[in-house]
Amino acid sequence: MTRYIIKRLLISIPVLLGISLVAFFLVQASGDPMAVYISNPNLSAEDIARLEKAYGFDKPVYVQYFYWLRKAIVGDWGQSFLTHQDVLLMIRQRLGNTLILMGTSFAITLIISLALGMYSATHQYSPADYLVTAFSFFGYSMPSFWFGLMLIIIFAVKFREWGLPYLPAAGMYPIRGEPSFFQLIRHLILPATVLSLISVAKYTRYLRSSMLEVIGQDYIRTARAKGLSERVILWRHAFKNAVIPLLTIIMLDIPQLFSGALITEQVFAWPGMGRMYWEHAVWIDYPVLMGIILLVSTLVVLCNLLADISYAIVDPRIRLS
Repeated sequence: MTRYIIKRLLISIPVLLGISLVAFFLVQASGDPMAVYISNPNLSAEDIARLEKAYGFDKPVYVQYFYWLRKAIVGDWGQSFLTHQDVLLMIRQRLGNTLILMGTSFAITLIISLALGMYSATHQYSPADYLVTAFSFFGYSMPSFWFGLMLIIIFAVKFREWGLPYLPAAGMYPIRGEPSFFQLIRHLILPATVLSLISVAKYTRYLRSSMLEVIGQDYIRTARAKGLSERVILWRHAFKNAVIPLLTIIMLDIPQLFSGALITEQVFAWPGMGRMYWEHAVWIDYPVLMGIILLVSTLVVLCNLLADISYAIVDPRIRLS
């Protein structure tokens, strides 16, 4: 196991280098990084030329990449062209907000999807199964921005007009007054609901299909013939094997806990990583964009490794070599 992990970590180094190289050239090709300065009427052409030289934009793109890579390896991810703040500091400031939103929705997703997936699989073709299937198709096909706007109209606008307790439509805390845990929960309800709906639909379908395949196996019939209770059969024998495909989806979704949800954070003005990425992508602020891309890429590579390790832990028949 240790040898396998070291081998995978060594392989991940050229993978991350390749990702950073492609991402850097794509970001550079998407627009002029000096646009944030060119639009400033207080800067003359000579000022723009001095800034281009200071940032190294007068050099070829491949030279700029190696200059960025040399600094990134030692932990210097540069400064934002837009805010002139350190990129790592900006990421730390937004990362906590994103983890609150994404972590809450992720926890809700796992609890609901496990319950619905297991129940739907064990009650195949029942009215409840059809209801869960319809809910899954609805959630999976629902555009997040449209669903978020509908929730805002109903629970933030209409409820206020009708004199009912309403939910805030945007932000993380109220503009006026002291931030509190209660206010955080109120602001969290709508965006977490939007994110959970889509993920619950996906996870429920995967778990239902996997459980249906497993509970039809011979060893499940043998366990029933031995007189084991249905609860023991489902959780100790069936679920451990059925959860393996779901583990892949969960591990690949974990990087989203750190990268945020761009559309949902924009709709609800949540100050997270996804919203920050969009704000700086508009101005081609490549130090910030590359910092977020590097963070997410590293998490994706590590989570793929964790997924392989978790297979061996859940199913002893799987051996890593």
